[in-house]
Amino acid sequence: MFNLTTYSILLEAGQTRPDFPGFLAASAPRKSARLRGQDQVILFFSQSGSMPLAANAQREMLNRLAETYFTASGSVTAGMRAMAERLNDFLLARNVRGARTGGQMVGLISLAVIHGGRLYLAQGGPVHTYRLSGSGVEHFQDAEGMSRGMGVAKVISLRYYQAEVAAGDTLIWTVENLENLPDESQSMPVAELARRLTGDVLDMQGGLVRLGEGKGEILAVAPPAAISASSVGYTPVPEGVYLSGKIAVSEPSVTEAAEKIPQVGMTEPAAVAPVQTPVEEKARVESPRRAAYVEEEAPEPEGPSPAAAAAARAAVDGIGRMRKAGNSFSRGLERLFERAMPGNPDRGLNVSPGNMLFVAIMIPLVIVAVAMTVYYQRGRSEQHQLYLQSAQYFFEQSNNKEDLGLRRDDWNQALYWLDKASGYGSSEEADALYDAVLAKIDEVDGVDRLVYRPVATGDLPTDANITRMMVYLNDIYMLDSTQGRIMRLRRSGQNYEYDEAFVCGPGQAGGTVIGPLLDFVTLFPGNDFDAAVMAIDGGGNLVFCTPNVAGFSSMALPVPETNWGRIEAISYAQGSLYVLDPAVNRVWRFDPAAEGLGFEGLPHLYFTDNVPNLNDVADMILYEDYLYILNEDGTMTTCRSNGESTDCTEPTPYGDARTGRESSPLAFADASFIQLQVTEPPDPSLYVLDKQNQSIYQFSQRKLNLQGQYRPDSRLSSFLPVGEPTSFVVSPNRRAFLAFGNQVFFAPME
Repeated sequence: MFNLTTYSILLEAGQTRPDFPGFLAASAPRKSARLRGQDQVILFFSQSGSMPLAANAQREMLNRLAETYFTASGSVTAGMRAMAERLNDFLLARNVRGARTGGQMVGLISLAVIHGGRLYLAQGGPVHTYRLSGSGVEHFQDAEGMSRGMGVAKVISLRYYQAEVAAGDTLIWTVENLENLPDESQSMPVAELARRLTGDVLDMQGGLVRLGEGKGEILAVAPPAAISASSVGYTPVPEGVYLSGKIAVSEPSVTEAAEKIPQVGMTEPAAVAPVQTPVEEKARVESPRRAAYVEEEAPEPEGPSPAAAAAARAAVDGIGRMRKAGNSFSRGLERLFERAMPGNPDRGLNVSPGNMLFVAIMIPLVIVAVAMTVYYQRGRSEQHQLYLQSAQYFFEQSNNKEDLGLRRDDWNQALYWLDKASGYGSSEEADALYDAVLAKIDEVDGVDRLVYRPVATGDLPTDANITRMMVYLNDIYMLDSTQGRIMRLRRSGQNYEYDEAFVCGPGQAGGTVIGPLLDFVTLFPGNDFDAAVMAIDGGGNLVFCTPNVAGFSSMALPVPETNWGRIEAISYAQGSLYVLDPAVNRVWRFDPAAEGLGFEGLPHLYFTDNVPNLNDVADMILYEDYLYILNEDGTMTTCRSNGESTDCTEPTPYGDARTGRESSPLAFADASFIQLQVTEPPDPSLYVLDKQNQSIYQFSQRKLNLQGQYRPDSRLSSFLPVGEPTSFVVSPNRRAFLAFGNQVFFAPME
C-alpha cells in the first residue's frame, strides 16, 4: 500500500475555496470484501447543469461510492463498475424528478483504484487524469468521446485504463486539459504544484495525489483556507441513505438538505456522523428523521394511458349493465323453476334464505371479477405497447448514428425497454425487435449464440457444486467441491448419463487417508498410470481413478523444503506436474521418475526471476512451454520456460480487433473471468469462462487475440438457469458444457 498525500483544488472567479467536495481519497476500512483490504480508492466528481448537488450531498455521495467498492465482491473492474452504476442510477432518478421543473444535471466521474501496485481508472465523460513519474507524463482521456457523463441514460458508458504506479508518482485529476505541466512537477510539493497549475486560470476543479511508501495512510494538505475534516479520507456516512431504488424523504433540516444517493446491494453501515457545526447538530436534534421510501426507476409513462382509462370506464359501465342483466336472469330463472315444478304453481323457488344470500353475494363478485379481468388484460396490453414503442424509438434512432458507441447505447436502451415490455406480456413484434437488436450487438461483439440443453439423463447429487470439468475421450469428469470428489458423465448416444458407480474421492487408499480433492487433470489414453483422472488433496496426495475399476490408487508427492502452504490448482504437461501454492507464492514443478511411475526428488521452482504475485489467482493452466495465470481482476499473466529460465509478462495485454474497442486491453470491463482451458490442434485455443454473461471467450494461445465469444440464446436455451455458471469445458468435437452448481448443460458450437 501507499501513503497518499492529497490536495483538492476549487478555484472560482480567481478565488481559492477552502474545500472541493468532489474529491475523495479512501483506504480500505477494516471490514472490507475479500481482496479489497489493501486497495485504495480515489474519486473525482464534477457536475454541470441547472440542478447541482450541494457540497454536503457530494461528500456523502462519494463516501457511499467508496463504501460500494470496498464491500463489493469480484474483480477490481467489477467493483468500479458497481460504483459507476450506483452513481448513474442516483443521478438519473434525480434528473427524472427534476425534469418536471426543468432542472437537469450531468455528472463527470473518474474512478481510480490502486491495487497491487497498479492504477485502475474508469472515466465517464470528458475528464483528464495525469500520471507524473520519473519517466515523464502519462495522460488518460477519452479522446474519441466514447464515454459520456452520468445521469443521462439508463446504460452507462465508461472508458478503462491501467498503469503501473510507484512511490513518488503524482496523480492529477481535472476537467481541463493541462497542456503545459511544469518540467519539475514530479519534484514539487503538492501545494506548490497546485499553485502553479492554477496560476493563470480563473475557474478550476481538480485533485492531486502524491504516492509515498507507507501503510495506507492519507494526509490532506490544506489549501490556503482551512480544509474540512469531513473530506479527508474515508468516513462512513450517517443514517438516512437507503437501499437500491429508494430515496430518503425526510423533514428538512440544515444537514438534511443534501440529496441522498440510493444504496446498491449493501447493508446499512454503522452511523458515524461527519463533522458538524453546533448549528447543524442542533438542527439534527430538533428535527429527527422520519424517513419514507419512494420507489425510483427509469422514466416510465405517468398515469394510465387513454386506452387504459377508456377500458376502466367501460368496465365500470359494464359492471352496472351486467348486474342488471344478472338480476333479470335471476328473476327469469326463478319463474322458470316455478313453472317446472308440477303441483306447486304458487309455491315459488324452494331455496333456503342462506343459499339465496350466497347467490346474491357471489353473482356480483363473479361479474366484477370478469369485468376487472377484461380491464386488467387491456391495461397490460396497452402498457406493453408503450414500452415496445420506446424500444422501437431507440432502435430506429441507432440507424441514424455513425458513432458505434452511441449506436451501442441506443441498442442497450432498446433492450432495456423490451425487458420492461416483457413484464406486461409478449408479442411477435417484440420478439422480432429483440432478435434484431441482439443481432446488431452480437455482430459488433463477435458473439455466436448457442442453444443449451441438459446433459444428464440421471440426476446428479443435489448437494453437488461442480467447480471444474474436463474431457477424457467421450466422457466428462467433474470436481464436486462440496464433497471433494470427482464425478463422471459417460456418453450415451447423443446425450450423457451420470455414472453412480464411479468412485474417486476422499477415503482410504491402501495405508493413506485421502482428504477432499482440490483439483484434477485428465490424462491421455494409454498413460503410464492407466487412469483417466489424476487428482490432488490438501496434503499433496495424488489419486488415480479409472472408470469401471473398483477403488483407486494413490501416492504422496515429495514435500517441498518450505512445506506445503495451500494447494489450490494443478496442471500436467509433458510428464511434469505443476502445483499452485499461493500461500508461499510458488508454482512447484515435479519431474517424472526416471524409472517406474510417479514423481521423484524435491520439486523445482517454476519461476526463476521476477516471480509474479500469486495471491489473487483465479485459475492456472500450462500448455507445452507456456503457463497461463488468470488473476481475479480479469488480467492474464503469461510465462514461458526454456527449461533453465522463465520469463513472465505481468499482465499480458489481450488483443481485441472489434470496432470501437481498445485494441490491447489488460482486462475486459464487461466480463468477469473465472476459469481457463486450452485445446489441442486442429483448433488450438485458450478458452476463458465469463461468469457475468454466461459466456465463453476464445483466444489464440500465443498472442491472446480474441477470436470470438459463445453466449446462450436466452430464448431458446429455456433450461438454462439465470445465475452464474460455476465451471465449463469445450470438448474436442466442439461442444460447450456449462455447470451451474449440480446442473450441467451442453450445446453444439457449430
